[in-house]
Amino acid sequence: MSGQEENSEASQSEPSFEELLAQSESETITRVTPGQKLKASVVQKDAEYVHVDIGMRSEAMIRQSDDPRLVELVVGDKIEVFVVSGGYEVEVSLDPILGKGDVSVLADAYESESLVQGKVESTNPGGYSINVAGVRCFCPHSQIDLKRVENPQEFLGQTFDFKIIEFAEGGQNVVVSRRRIQQEALDKVIAVTRAKITPGATLPGTVREIREFGAFVDLGGIQGLLHISELGHQRIERVEDVLTLDMQLDVQVLEISKDDRGRDRISLSLKALLPDPWDSLKLERGAKLAGCVAKTRDFGIFVEIAPHVQGLIPLRFLKQEGKHMNAAQFDQGQEIEVEIVDWDDQSRQVTLGLPGWDIELHSSLKAGDVIQARVVKIIGAGLIVEGLDDPARGLLPKRLLDLTSHKQIEKEFPVGSEHRLTVDGIDDRGRYSFAPLSEKDHVDPAVVDQYTSPSAAIGHNPFASFFKKKDD
Repeated sequence: MSGQEENSEASQSEPSFEELLAQSESETITRVTPGQKLKASVVQKDAEYVHVDIGMRSEAMIRQSDDPRLVELVVGDKIEVFVVSGGYEVEVSLDPILGKGDVSVLADAYESESLVQGKVESTNPGGYSINVAGVRCFCPHSQIDLKRVENPQEFLGQTFDFKIIEFAEGGQNVVVSRRRIQQEALDKVIAVTRAKITPGATLPGTVREIREFGAFVDLGGIQGLLHISELGHQRIERVEDVLTLDMQLDVQVLEISKDDRGRDRISLSLKALLPDPWDSLKLERGAKLAGCVAKTRDFGIFVEIAPHVQGLIPLRFLKQEGKHMNAAQFDQGQEIEVEIVDWDDQSRQVTLGLPGWDIELHSSLKAGDVIQARVVKIIGAGLIVEGLDDPARGLLPKRLLDLTSHKQIEKEFPVGSEHRLTVDGIDDRGRYSFAPLSEKDHVDPAVVDQYTSPSAAIGHNPFASFFKKKDD
């Protein structure tokens, strides 16, 4: 075969440059229209744009600020884009372009009750404009979320699944709902939760609302009340001292009842799942132990004798070595030694006393004796007083005070004030009654000496007869 024949044969088997150029131009996109969907490949990223190959002689661009999803793209990623604008520089987007979508896609989704994905483009007084496959749809504010929306702007730019709840006028009026999807999912959760809620059941929950009387806990679409009395074995003053919003915790179902509207009322307990400090107590009458004053009251003081366990020292046991003490003498947080007097397992109450509370001192006073006494308490019948240097304790009757009102008595004889009194009497049960000193007893001895001295001028002393001795 001659060389000429070989060249002729090769030229027939290989395409010419003109043919290759024509083929390349036929495979290259030369024109795009807004809304057109294309396959693309990421070829470059810079601070402002992501450059993609869409099969044209020049690259298309996606503005970085338009979509946060662009941050995750890397060179070589294959993606689908939609043409925003054509011309010399083609701009594309990851989302369909409003007004250029295919309504038939939404019609099929509406008929099949399938979900569609849409991007929240803007908001208005009635709701939101949603871009679903390039078709502008409407979502009312009430349908964007299960909970009340305080800031409508928070959803802008986000993409969610929606359900088409209205499709009219050939796709010119399309209403979508995100809430409907959430509610359907919640109903399934509620059905599962309801089957688990039985008295005694232990369930996980989330604190959703804190009130003065307790907290509402979400058990999984259903809420129950965790009352403040069920937060612990100890007395809780503030719910916030134990719980915080969105806190995860296990609770026990105590009771299920109905309210006036027939709705379920679920009572929960945290205390039922906590170790009972009472079970670890080892109580013995007469045992002495260290405690801490928790609070003081008119009737006594509460002392913490173990973590979350308090006992009460009543006023009748608030004494040492026979001497009564006042609750006001103790400060909150003060460490003191106490003695166990008694306890009740059923009511879980512990009665305490100060060491030496049971020591009884006996008074040697008799009727007519004078005593320095302190006011312990004001009652309707008068004043309860006790001796400072003598264990005598008894009543100073109101009828002997020459004071008519309780306010006057409080002013003249405040609790803690000291007075000189006389023992008015002692009954057959050993109870003392006291009386104020008489006017004679109040006279200053110096004055008595002045008016009864031999040098005193009796004729000029109007009180001479009062001080004159009986044997004169």
